[in-house]
Amino acid sequence: MKKILLITICALLTIPTFAQYEEPGFYRVKNKGAANRYITIVNDRVYKAFKSIGVSELYQFMAVNALRTVKDPVTDPGSIIYISGESGDLSLEGQGMQTRNLLKGYHLVSTGSALCSEYQGQMIYLMDNFEIGEEKNATVGVGVKKVSGNAGTYASWEIKKIDNDQEYLGVKPDITIGDKYYTTLYTSFAYQLPEGMKAYYIDEHQYSNIAEPAAVLKEISGKVPAATPVILECSSNKVEDNKIKPLSSAEAPAAISGNELKGIYFCYVKFSFDDRSRGESTVENMVEEKNVTDYNESTMRVLGSVDGKLALVVAKDNQLEVTNKGKYLLANKAYFPIKATEASATKGGIKLVDKASFDNLTAINSATYDQAPSANGVYTLTGVRMKADNSTEGLPSGIYIINGKKVIVK
Repeated sequence: MKKILLITICALLTIPTFAQYEEPGFYRVKNKGAANRYITIVNDRVYKAFKSIGVSELYQFMAVNALRTVKDPVTDPGSIIYISGESGDLSLEGQGMQTRNLLKGYHLVSTGSALCSEYQGQMIYLMDNFEIGEEKNATVGVGVKKVSGNAGTYASWEIKKIDNDQEYLGVKPDITIGDKYYTTLYTSFAYQLPEGMKAYYIDEHQYSNIAEPAAVLKEISGKVPAATPVILECSSNKVEDNKIKPLSSAEAPAAISGNELKGIYFCYVKFSFDDRSRGESTVENMVEEKNVTDYNESTMRVLGSVDGKLALVVAKDNQLEVTNKGKYLLANKAYFPIKATEASATKGGIKLVDKASFDNLTAINSATYDQAPSANGVYTLTGVRMKADNSTEGLPSGIYIINGKKVIVK
């Protein structure tokens, strides 16, 4: 039954492409109602309350819970939809969903600027429900109202091609280190970084037998592959200076192996009625519908700072979606998984460094960890004893270990 409901949603998701679709590419879908809001994909599940509803009842009860409309989607990857195919047989991709793989039995129809699907003779129109809901939670609904009827312009849509000018996806940093700005990002599409931005993934870490817990940042050059959780470095905290350009599969680089970061697409929480309570607005009959990743302090670290340096840390509430039911990771963000047995060792943060600094940290610790209990003596980074006392006189230039600490001799 769940698959059937996903098919229903995806059929509706596919509709917008007919109105002003020109060629395969990345688009946004904007409503022509007074609010001028855009569709964003927020969920790939539907309420279990709808699993027994037939097609003839669909327009009466079903809200398209995969979609919401928002006023300003500029920083929302869920608003970027890749449209491909021919008229009458189109595919939409976004947030890890591809409609062509799910559609069964639906015939997609275009009627002017309306977005609709046809199933067994029933025409179902997509509409922005902004006028009947709170602006923050305005949803996309369905019905049999015609565009010229009481639905008005709320059943009319405009397709806008991503052009990196008027319609673009910008990055909003949330961590500041010196004159650099950082955030994490996870998108279903590949993208091109502009000049001044860098992307990193993590491919190595160590928590024990080291001076301090550390992980290696490895840079991705120019283009970030699809479905790759990354840490982004920006030179500005202004969204318009951090435009990333979505890339088609033909333009996308190959996937990266060994990335230890994880990413999520959705953070969706809403209350609905269960099967037995349709038509009854009682709190007892409400159930919470969620498509979330619960935050667990014992098994997760998020991007932050420690002593003014970039690190993976225990999340603060302002980095999460917090409800009275739980705390969840934000949509289209990346996090770093740890084992529960590593929670204590990493509670103070995991330092993010380049490969050379990481090797230096591990080499220093190895030399001091394995040396004799006596603190006297000067050692190389590989553990070779150079002097019996702690004097640096007469030593060649280099880095040495004295009393368990790194000393640079010039």
